[in-house]
Amino acid sequence: MRIAVLSQNCAGLNADITFDKILSKDPDVYVEMTQEDARPVTGSTLLVSRKLDKYRVLTTVGLNSDMSSQNLIMTCLTKEPMDYISGSIPISPSGNKAALYAQGLIHHVSRMGYSKGAVYIKVLGPRPVLLINMHLPMSGAKDFFTGALKNGTLGLAYRTAAFQELLMDVRHLVDKNTTIFIGGDLNFRMDADGTDQLDTLLLGGELPYGLREVVGPQKTATCKYTRRSRACRTRRLPRNGVREFLKQVQAECGDKGRVPSRCDRFLAGGTGLLSVHLVGTEVFLPDSDHNGIYTCFDLMQSA
Repeated sequence: MRIAVLSQNCAGLNADITFDKILSKDPDVYVEMTQEDARPVTGSTLLVSRKLDKYRVLTTVGLNSDMSSQNLIMTCLTKEPMDYISGSIPISPSGNKAALYAQGLIHHVSRMGYSKGAVYIKVLGPRPVLLINMHLPMSGAKDFFTGALKNGTLGLAYRTAAFQELLMDVRHLVDKNTTIFIGGDLNFRMDADGTDQLDTLLLGGELPYGLREVVGPQKTATCKYTRRSRACRTRRLPRNGVREFLKQVQAECGDKGRVPSRCDRFLAGGTGLLSVHLVGTEVFLPDSDHNGIYTCFDLMQSA
């Protein structure tokens, strides 16, 4: 089975995407994972392509069931009908914001809704795949009331714990035949020495299911917190001198409390007999403060 996945943090923009390369590999399943999506949960797609005419919406799942300004949404389209299981797992924020959520003030008054957590769709069949769209939380970035920056890690411990909790929450959906594919805005940062926080987790074996990154042709550092300069929004990481590179980016267009990072990621894993064979991947929308990424892969029998 061939699957194409598009992930985009809309950041309130919700711009249509014309990018036929996504469907040029003729996938059996096309999936859109969006974060900070202000559209109604109706199964509409960001991708604009006549090639979509051959697909039908299998299902759409949102972290909030109704329209909100910061929803997490995933839509799965297929050529043929398939059985599936879907669901959502919200993560409550920490600190003062958590109290407002508990009172229902943010969701019901401001219509912000839950923006952090995960939505999932498990496509069933002889080669089941669990597709998960995540938007991991930040904590400690700014004081909720004053807006003052606190630190550059944006709450690494809180984010890591939330990531591990989400992975455990879907364990009942993972059997020996299931392939896991995770996409979204994972919000992990780079430390000042250029060490990628998510890479450290993956290499350290701290995550279940043998998760690894689906690596594309380029790795970029993305300034997600400024629109001052188009050139600052996406830059390719150098092979050497990463620390100096990050300092330069911060000095030119960054926020001193936050480190440029690759937050939009694809991960794959599982304990079954299937492997992910990459047939295409790309980073696009370089003029957005949140990069869109896509990949296409085949589920293959492992050797």
